Amino acid sequence: MKSKSTFLGPLGGLRGLLGLMMSLLATGLPACDSNDPAVLPEQGPGNNFAGEATARIDAGSDNSRVEDPADAMLAQTALRMLDSGRFEEAEALLRNEIDESDERSRLQFLLGIAMQKQKRYGPAIARLDAALASGRAFPERRHAAHFRGWCLFYLGRPEASAVAFRSHLEVMPDEADSHFGLGVALLETGEPEAALPAFESAIVLNQAIPERRRDLAKALIRRGDAYWELDRIEDAQMSFQKGIVQFPDHYEGWAKLARAMDRLGDPVRAERARFEEQQARIRVGAPLGDPESDSELNSSKDLP
Repeated sequence: MKSKSTFLGPLGGLRGLLGLMMSLLATGLPACDSNDPAVLPEQGPGNNFAGEATARIDAGSDNSRVEDPADAMLAQTALRMLDSGRFEEAEALLRNEIDESDERSRLQFLLGIAMQKQKRYGPAIARLDAALASGRAFPERRHAAHFRGWCLFYLGRPEASAVAFRSHLEVMPDEADSHFGLGVALLETGEPEAALPAFESAIVLNQAIPERRRDLAKALIRRGDAYWELDRIEDAQMSFQKGIVQFPDHYEGWAKLARAMDRLGDPVRAERARFEEQQARIRVGAPLGDPESDSELNSSKDLP
């Protein structure tokens, strides 16, 4: 069975975030102060991780610590693997170098991300939290709340997930996937009205980047879910429609559109949407089924 996360999970946003990490490293990202997460990379001096052997750690009690050159190279390799979706390879690479008691926080953190992307959320958040608990600064630390947010969401803790995404947005207010994550977490806690601004922000930010059409579709369709919960059926229908225009293989979007057309008294368009849903399922290799009884339309525990 093909996982729904193939096109519904946060991979697209993850690639954008990891791409940001890589670009910041290439241009000289200073270590972020764990006690002042709002400090942006441009606000302080830093070394070029891609071109220099060492990087000054510039925070807290580890102010004199210098990153080992081999660890810096290993981290860059792992980041490239993560950015290209090679999660198992990244995990194998990092596990070959570190164990659970290893104090190299940055490598532990990247290992946590690799495990998260393979849906092992419990072990993943344990690695992330251990890396953060060390108190050591490393370049990716400012994004910890983003990755913790997704772990918490899938571990069934949407309230804590929303707190984590809000924390990340204080540091990175233009991170579309954290706005999206906040929206789905608020939907899960039964707050569709509060979720709407989060989805609107994700939509605006994704619209600005052509290669994020899939992420734009997800945000539009989940905004439709928020409208649906508020009994704003026409708004929901329009949002579902806009989502599938952006990404026609989103079979859940077609099924939700069909349900909306039923509510709006348009059986012809509802039937057409169900036909398109089945075609989308075939295209992506998802199981065929009766859309009316498909639990993915009704379960708030589904992937976002």
